[in-house]
Amino acid sequence: MMLFLAFFLASITHLHATPLIADDSFTYAKASTHMEYIADTDQTLSIETVQNAQWHAMSSSNLGGLNHYPSWTKLTLKNGSNNPKQFVIKNPRACMDEIEMYLFQNDTMVHKTLGDQFPIETRTIPHRYSAEFVNLEPHEEVQIITKLRNTIGSTEGEWEIFERKGFVHFTIVETLWWGIFIGVYLALFVYALPILFALHDKVLSFVFTLYSLSSIGHQLCSNGILYSFGLYGDTLNIITLLFYILFYIFTVLLILRFLKIIHHKKVLSHSLRIILGLLIIEVFFTFLCFLEPKIIRYLAFMTLCLGFLSLLIWFLLLKNFSHSKTNKIIFYIFIGYTAIFIGHLYQLLVTIGLLEMNFVSIYSVSIGSIIEMYCFSLGIAQYIKHMRHEKSQQDQLLDFQMRFASIGRVIGNISHQWKIPIVRAGALLTHIEALIHFQKKSTLNEIANIIPQIRSHFIFMQNSIDEFYFLYSRNTHKATFKLLNVINDVWAILSSKVSHSNMKLYVKDLHDVTLHSFEYSFSHIFIILIDNAIDAAKARAIHNPKISIEIFQENEITTIVFEDNCGGILQKPIHSIFDIDISTKYAHKENGGLGLSIVKLLVHDKFRGTITASNTLEGARFTLTIPLLMEKDSHE
Repeated sequence: MMLFLAFFLASITHLHATPLIADDSFTYAKASTHMEYIADTDQTLSIETVQNAQWHAMSSSNLGGLNHYPSWTKLTLKNGSNNPKQFVIKNPRACMDEIEMYLFQNDTMVHKTLGDQFPIETRTIPHRYSAEFVNLEPHEEVQIITKLRNTIGSTEGEWEIFERKGFVHFTIVETLWWGIFIGVYLALFVYALPILFALHDKVLSFVFTLYSLSSIGHQLCSNGILYSFGLYGDTLNIITLLFYILFYIFTVLLILRFLKIIHHKKVLSHSLRIILGLLIIEVFFTFLCFLEPKIIRYLAFMTLCLGFLSLLIWFLLLKNFSHSKTNKIIFYIFIGYTAIFIGHLYQLLVTIGLLEMNFVSIYSVSIGSIIEMYCFSLGIAQYIKHMRHEKSQQDQLLDFQMRFASIGRVIGNISHQWKIPIVRAGALLTHIEALIHFQKKSTLNEIANIIPQIRSHFIFMQNSIDEFYFLYSRNTHKATFKLLNVINDVWAILSSKVSHSNMKLYVKDLHDVTLHSFEYSFSHIFIILIDNAIDAAKARAIHNPKISIEIFQENEITTIVFEDNCGGILQKPIHSIFDIDISTKYAHKENGGLGLSIVKLLVHDKFRGTITASNTLEGARFTLTIPLLMEKDSHE
C-alpha cells in the first residue's frame, strides 16, 4: 500500500511542480519559486489525502503568522549532474515548532520530524535550524512534502538548499557571528557597569544589568541557540516570549531612568509607565503558560499587540528629540532605541505575514541591540558629565554657604571681642561728659588720662579686626608653615572668648611638624573645633575645661588628635555629626549646622585626608589624618 502511495504521489508531483535542478556548479539556492503549498485551514489533511487538495504556487515563503492551522508544502529536487551529491535542506526560521517531512525517493517514503517541539537528539543534523541530509545519485530526484506548524511566530514554508560544503561554511559563519555579538555586547556591558558602580547609582546599575542580560537571553532564544543547548517544546516557546517581554520591560525602565536623570516629566514618561504596567501584567500571564501551555498562542498575540506599542514610544522619542536637540542624553536614547525599533518592527511585520523572512529579519535585532547598547553606554557617559555639572553647582553652593558660615563666625567672634572694650569706652566717655558738666579744676587732667584708655580700647578693637582680616585674606595657594603656629594664631584670635570660658589649651608637637599645604584651611578647621569646644563648655558649665591637641607624623601621614573634656558628643549615630543638616549645638532648636560638615569637606577635598569622631570618658575626640604628598591636589 505504501509503495503504491509513493508512486501515486510521485506522478502527481511531476504534473504540478517545477523541479529544482542542481548541476555541478550548484552551491546554494532558495526553493520557494519551485514550491507549492496548501493552507490546511480545516486541519483535515494527511499525507494520504493532501494530494487531492488544491495546491497553489508559493508566491511568498511566509505562509502567515500565529496560524492556528498547519500548512503543507511540496518541492522536487533533482541532481542534474553526473556525480552523486549530498545536499542539506534547511528551513530559514530557527524557531519553527513542528515540521513533518516526507521524502519520496526510489519507490520509498521516509518520514522525518523536525522543529523545536522535538529534542535535538532526534535529528540527523544536530543544528539550531531544522535541517536534513538528502543524498542523490546522478540525475536522481526526490519529492519533499512537509507539514508545517508554528505557535508563536510566522510559518516559514521555504526550504534553503545547500551543497554540503556550503552548509558547513554557513554554520561556521553563523557561529562566528553569534560569538562576536555576545563578545561585543558583554564588552560594552563590562565597560559601562563599573562606571555606574562608581557613580553609586544603584537603580541605574541594576536596571542596566537586567537590560543587558534580558537582551542576550532574547537573542539566544529567538535565534534557536538555546534549542541547540537542549531546551525544546512549549518550555522553549514560553521562555522565548518571557525574554522578549523582559527585554521590553528593562528597555522601558532604562529609558525612564535616563528621563528621571534629566528631570523629564512630559507625555513620554507617562506613556512609558502605562506600557510598563501592561508588560508586567503580561509577565503574569507568561508564568500561567507554564501551568496551561494551551494559552501560549494568546500570549503570543498579546505580545504582538504590545510590540506595536513600540511605534508609539518611537514617535514620542522623536517628538522629544526634535524639541530638545541640545540634550545629548535624549539624543543617545533616541538613536539607540531607533536601532532596536527598526529590527523589532521588521520582525513584527514578518510575524503577521506582511514581509518574508530574510537576512534583515534574522540579524537586524542583534545588530540593533549592539547599537542600542553602545548608545546607552554613551548616554551613561553623558550622565557622568551631567553628574559632574550638578556636583560643580552643588560645590559652588556649598562654597557660598561655607563663606556665609565663616562670616557668621567672624562676626560672632568680633562682637565677642568688642563687647568689653565698647562697654569700657562707653563708660569712659560718660565719665568725660560728667567732668565737662561739673567743670572741676582737675577736669582737663582727668580727661587727658582717660583719652589714652579709650584709645587703647579702640586699638584693641582695631587689632582684633586686623587679626581676622589677616586670617581670611591670606593667600589661598599652598604655603609652608608650622602647624603649631596656626594653632597659636587661632587661639590668640579667640582669646577674649577663651578667657571668659576659662578654657586651657595643651599642645603636644614633638616633631615640630611643618606642612606645605593650605594654611588658611587649617586655620578654619581649628577655629571651628576650638569654638565648638568653648561653646560646649559654656553650655554644660564644665569646671576647668581644657583642650588637648597632639600632633605627630609617621609613614608620610600627619595625624592630629583633638580632645576636650566638655561632655562628649550626644548625637547618634556619632558619625552623623558631619552631615550638613546636623547641629550638636542647637539640636533642641531643630536647626542644622555647617561647622563640622565644613571641617569634613576641607579635610576630604582640600587635604585628601580623613576625619573621625569618637567619645572619651570626659569629652569628644576628633582624629584627622593628612597625607604629606598632596601634589596632585586638584585645588592647587
